[in-house]
Amino acid sequence: MPRSSPRRPEKKYKDSSARVFLPNNLFNRTPTSLSVHRLPSVFKMANAVTQLNNYFQGKGAPHAVSWVEHSTGPSHAVKWTVQCKVSGEVIGTGTADTKAAAKEEAAKEALAALGV
Repeated sequence: MPRSSPRRPEKKYKDSSARVFLPNNLFNRTPTSLSVHRLPSVFKMANAVTQLNNYFQGKGAPHAVSWVEHSTGPSHAVKWTVQCKVSGEVIGTGTADTKAAAKEEAAKEALAALGV
C-alpha cells in the first residue's frame, strides 16, 4: 500500500493580510492625499539620534557616542538634561520635559557641531 503524504491544513484566508492592507490603504492613494504624517514609521525620515548613530557607524566608530542623562525637579514635573558625548567630549546638550525629546535635541546640536 503506498504511503500518502500528510495533509496540509487548508488556509483560512485566501490572501495574506499584507496583500490586502497595502494596496487598499497605501498604494491606491493619490500623491496629494498621501501625507507623511499618515505613513507608517518605517517610511518617515530618521530622527537625529539615528542619523548620529549612522554617521559614526559609517566612520567605523559605532561606540564613539555616549549619552549622559540627568533629571531635575519634582516627580510630577521632571526636566531632563541629556548630554551627547563623542570620545568623552560633550558636543551637544538638550533639555526637555521627556528624556527622548532631550536626547533628540542633544543629537541635533551634536550633528550641527559635526557639520552633518
